[in-house]
Amino acid sequence: MPIDWENLLISYLHDPPDKALDIRRHKHRAARYLTILLKRTVDADVVHRATRIEDWFASDYERIYLPKAGAHKEYAVDPQNGKLRIVHPLSGTESALSVDNITEDAITCQQKKIELNSVNPQERFLIIWRFLREYLSQINPDISFLPADTRLPDATIWNHLDISSGFRAVQTNRATRYALLAFALSPVQGFIANSRSLRDLWAGSYILSYLTFAAMKPLIDEFGPSVFVYPMLRNNPLLDNYLCKNYQTYKESINQDALNESLKIASIPNKFFALVPGDSSDEWVARIKQAAEDEWQRVASDIHKAINKEFTDLPHSANWSAKWDWQVQNYFDITAIALPTSNINDRDIAQWLDGKDCLSEVFESIHNLQRLQSLIPVADRYTGIDNIPILNNPGLWQAENKLTSRLLDAIRCVRRIPDNSPARLQTDISGMCSIFGVFEQMGPSNLADSARFWKEAAHRQFVKKNERLSALGLIKRNIHKLPGFDFIGSFPDTATIAATLWLNDTGINPDDYWKEGYWSGQWLHWQKIDEEEDQSPGVELFKRIKDQRKKCPVPTYYAVIMLDGDHMGQWIQGEKSPTLRKILDPKLIEYFDKRRNNPTGTDLLNTRKPVSPALHASISEALANFSLYAVPDIVKENKGTLVYAGGDDVLAFLPTEKVIECASALYRTFRGEDSVPPGYYSKGNKKYLMMGKTATASAGIVIAHYKEDLRDVLIEARRAEKRAKNAGRDRFCLSIMRHSGEHSTAIAKWEFAGALSKFIRAFKNGASDRWLYRLRSDVPVLEQFDSVAFISEASRQIAHSGDETTKIQLGDLIRPAWEQFSSDRSSAGSIAEFLTLLQSASFLTRGRD
Repeated sequence: MPIDWENLLISYLHDPPDKALDIRRHKHRAARYLTILLKRTVDADVVHRATRIEDWFASDYERIYLPKAGAHKEYAVDPQNGKLRIVHPLSGTESALSVDNITEDAITCQQKKIELNSVNPQERFLIIWRFLREYLSQINPDISFLPADTRLPDATIWNHLDISSGFRAVQTNRATRYALLAFALSPVQGFIANSRSLRDLWAGSYILSYLTFAAMKPLIDEFGPSVFVYPMLRNNPLLDNYLCKNYQTYKESINQDALNESLKIASIPNKFFALVPGDSSDEWVARIKQAAEDEWQRVASDIHKAINKEFTDLPHSANWSAKWDWQVQNYFDITAIALPTSNINDRDIAQWLDGKDCLSEVFESIHNLQRLQSLIPVADRYTGIDNIPILNNPGLWQAENKLTSRLLDAIRCVRRIPDNSPARLQTDISGMCSIFGVFEQMGPSNLADSARFWKEAAHRQFVKKNERLSALGLIKRNIHKLPGFDFIGSFPDTATIAATLWLNDTGINPDDYWKEGYWSGQWLHWQKIDEEEDQSPGVELFKRIKDQRKKCPVPTYYAVIMLDGDHMGQWIQGEKSPTLRKILDPKLIEYFDKRRNNPTGTDLLNTRKPVSPALHASISEALANFSLYAVPDIVKENKGTLVYAGGDDVLAFLPTEKVIECASALYRTFRGEDSVPPGYYSKGNKKYLMMGKTATASAGIVIAHYKEDLRDVLIEARRAEKRAKNAGRDRFCLSIMRHSGEHSTAIAKWEFAGALSKFIRAFKNGASDRWLYRLRSDVPVLEQFDSVAFISEASRQIAHSGDETTKIQLGDLIRPAWEQFSSDRSSAGSIAEFLTLLQSASFLTRGRD
């Protein structure tokens, strides 16, 4: 049954965005706003009756048991003195919105500016869903954070509207319940990490993001983007780009330059959760899997066509791509599962999850909420229309999501075994791919013929000297040849990244040479202009490089940051959500505190709020904001190159001097530490939700020589990240891979990053590090010292360094740095590691041995 897009828009705006500012008259305001946007008269009672099923669904999952407002509205919550209390949905931090200028007249005036006269109902819905929040924020940015329920103000009205329209979209008839659909694409790490350049890395992450979005498209086309629980798609560049191609008015509302820039970010993870109709869930599982598979085949086919002519011209090229189709068809595992909620009851879920008879035995939060309800007298309890209860089962959403995730994980544990490769039937077996070592290279199987084939292929289709590539390797190298992928641009090599600050200081701009066709960071280290057979820098550029090298040597080491959010699974499952005492309005806290059966017993308000659609939406929004708005700015400010930012996952390459500052900024922004109130990220006059102060992240930071095999560097970055997590999380691990073979590693809590940055600046300004080497040689003795004795000896060494710059810049730094570092001594606080970190600070400023 085709979706009625006008009715879906009515469901989306069944509550006005400013509901919280005047709850008693909100239904009539909703009708007036809809009248403006639909260009026809809309009746408030008709809206209420037509949308109550999806409104109930969204409310049932979201709210906890609360009393009615009271005979004298004593438990109602309204703005006071132009302020409205809200709570950060993930940390529980309280703040106040300024709402004085958010009036019905201002909203009406802003809505009238939206030109939708000539668009069809589907485009009208998409434009309003995508841009209305943005348009209204021009009145007051705080309108983005107005709550759906002022008594429990952790969820925004926009969360509620998204969820309501999502439920409405999948109700193919008004009696049909939804199904929860989960999708995953794998392998992930192997596909990304099998890379020999930054371009390879980016291509791997982008293809995964692109294919996951391809699986989303059938649902977007059929039901609209509000059916996605995770990730959030509003403002997503892949969605905007897709809709711009199909809808002219939508395209006119998008800043194309900003879109092209954001398209470079692999912004969608390899998983998603969505709502689908319960009566056709199996069909939708099949359709989205097929959509991802079809798009992967199309990508492979288009790239094959684009490169075929040049490869066919090579010697021994007959049937050069015989194994192409087999490799493409047998790489990705595409998995999906749907859980039709109408086919199961609470007892079924409890049995499957934990062998219990009811959900309150599986989830403590559900048990405590039921006890909380018992404190509300019957006369104070809400009833729905005709006394039908509208508050069914808070916590059910959490249980359904957990069961869906388990089903998906169970399916992913079983991998299909592909048919034998055609190459296995041949007498000669080809060599292996230089990027994907488990796959055979394209071209002839005979080793001698293959050698000549790939020698001639060098410098064609982004094939480097001495490389031999499989279908997967060639696809990653030539992704820019897909239609619509002209936004990609160039990627620096590791030698260029290592020398970024040096190049800035000398005025040599690689972009100028890319415009002319070619640039290589290797040129910075050549001793003669024709050192290799690769393209030469040219006489003028080579002379500039040599002259600048005489003034200052070129850095040879670069840095990698691999950052990952901690305990994200626990966040998704509600184990990290704030307690009711943090998020409830004080009036309601007082109500429950007065009615506690046993004042000395369990405080039921210390129960964590169960996972709800709005909590999932908040997590998804925070991660999307972090990856789309914060991470690119921070990496760019620190002269780095962003490879991917998929929610809580970041991979970036930087000059060594900037890496600690950048990593610290990413961590602080992930938590929203630098904003007022905390938990957000400010950009211009806009404020974006972040994960908040109760969330943490861990990072592996690796310093490597530009000649080091990139795959080894990435393996070490992954190890460093794991070491940070194993040490207790909320930490960074710094690992230095010296070209001589000597490696050093140290772990610290993020609070120490600020102290480390001060030492980096001091060494940059000329402070000596000789005293560090003397201390380092005495580590076996120093490890026996207490803190006072160690700092006394360190201070003595600094004082006797014979260098006034060192004494002045470092004398006041050593004691607070050690105190900060040693506060975490239980997990990562040895004197040896402390000295390693300080020596690393000196090394980072040089970027070379």
